[in-house]
Amino acid sequence: MRLHADSSDCAILDWRLLTFGFHSPRASIMTVKPSKDEAARSLITWHFEIEPEMTEIYRIRASNEDDPHEPIRLLEVNERSVDTGKVQVFGFRPSKEIPYPSHVAEVTPEEMQRILQRLIPLPEGWDLDRAERYPRPEAGNGGRSN
Repeated sequence: MRLHADSSDCAILDWRLLTFGFHSPRASIMTVKPSKDEAARSLITWHFEIEPEMTEIYRIRASNEDDPHEPIRLLEVNERSVDTGKVQVFGFRPSKEIPYPSHVAEVTPEEMQRILQRLIPLPEGWDLDRAERYPRPEAGNGGRSN
C-alpha cells in the first residue's frame, strides 16, 4: 500500500487495494463509466456494508461538483472511530471501480456533534450546507435524507 501526503495535506492511498482488495461483484457489473452520483452512492453503500458501526455518511458537494476532477467528499460517522478532535481527510485516486478521486474523513458521533456546533472546523471547502445525509439503511432500504 502506498501512503504519502499531497499538496492539500490529504493522505493518498492506493484506492484499489483498500477499497476493492478482493473481487467486487459491483466492479464486474459496471461496464460503462458511472456518473459521479452513481459512483458516490456505490461507495456509500459499500462503506455501510463493510463498517457495521457506521451510523451515517454525509456526501459533501463542492461548488464545482460537475468537474470530474473534483473529488467525491464523504464525512463518515463511525462509532468505532478514534476521537482526535479534528477532521482528518484521506484522499484516494480514481480506480476502475470508482473512476473519480475521493476524499473521506471519519469522525465519532461525539465529534460530529461538535462539528454541528461549530466547535470542530471542517476542512477548507467542506460545507454541511451543501451536504446530503445518508443514515445507515435499514434492511432493504437505500436510505438518504437531507
